[in-house]
Amino acid sequence: MTIPDFTFREGDSTPAEMHETNLLGWIVGEEALLVVLPRYTVAHVDDDGKLTSGDEFERLVRAHGGRPMPDLDLELAPTAPWQVHIDQAAATVTVTGPATLGSLYDGGLDANAEWHRLATRQHLQRQGIVVITGSCRPTFEAAMDMIASGRASWARAALHLTGAAA
Repeated sequence: MTIPDFTFREGDSTPAEMHETNLLGWIVGEEALLVVLPRYTVAHVDDDGKLTSGDEFERLVRAHGGRPMPDLDLELAPTAPWQVHIDQAAATVTVTGPATLGSLYDGGLDANAEWHRLATRQHLQRQGIVVITGSCRPTFEAAMDMIASGRASWARAALHLTGAAA
């Protein structure tokens, strides 16, 4: 088990650091994907100090429509209320989940022209975009290990684009 960066108890507010995330843009087949990775692991313990969740971020994602990665089905429609807003001109993205999760990422987007082309097609076809979540270092290799070990979740979010890709 990974040693958490932060631990909190029932009744405590979740650490603000739980919502500090990194973002990776991937292409799988003919589909643009986003990978949201928390910078810190946050565990939850009960009043007796017993671990109830080793990764509170992932627990909340799965409690609000996130599916385990082995169930990845690129044909599914977007899951309300997951949303992704991309300003291609400013190269920024905002990923939001259900109200209890709020904004999962709000910042820069480093993606190539092919990624933007695929995202634009997905937007025009109202396919949405797959958002993968989990806790690991923000590298392709670490994210692939996270997925292979079953520690990742996904949801298809509605996709909203503004601006033209640079």
